[in-house]
Amino acid sequence: MGLRIAEMDDSGIQFSPSSNAGLEFYSLNVHQDMRIRTILESSLTWCALGDYRRIHEDKGHTYQLRKGGAEADILVIQLWSAKSEARYWKASHKASREALDSVRAANRMWEVASARLEQAGCKAQDIFFENGGL
Repeated sequence: MGLRIAEMDDSGIQFSPSSNAGLEFYSLNVHQDMRIRTILESSLTWCALGDYRRIHEDKGHTYQLRKGGAEADILVIQLWSAKSEARYWKASHKASREALDSVRAANRMWEVASARLEQAGCKAQDIFFENGGL
């Protein structure tokens, strides 16, 4: 995955599904990936492609793509370039909105305090994607 993302970056091609190259990238690397297809087909009655672009590093801040709550209404598929680092909070998707008390951030995501995640019983796990990943 990391090499495919680097090729797109190096060629200056947009990842946006509004471009032919971007749509082809998503089709080949997301829609046609059987790991993803199996989850989509068994979990959702319908799906749509949303494109957030890139989430840039912002040390000291934790962001979510949804406000929270135990009833998930979206499935997020993240494509990671080589040498990417991320911190995941295990079980954060099960924490209630009230427990997380996230606020809308300037980047249009939801920001939640690490202390709130810890109080909700979530455990931080740092992940390094040597070769990128899905």
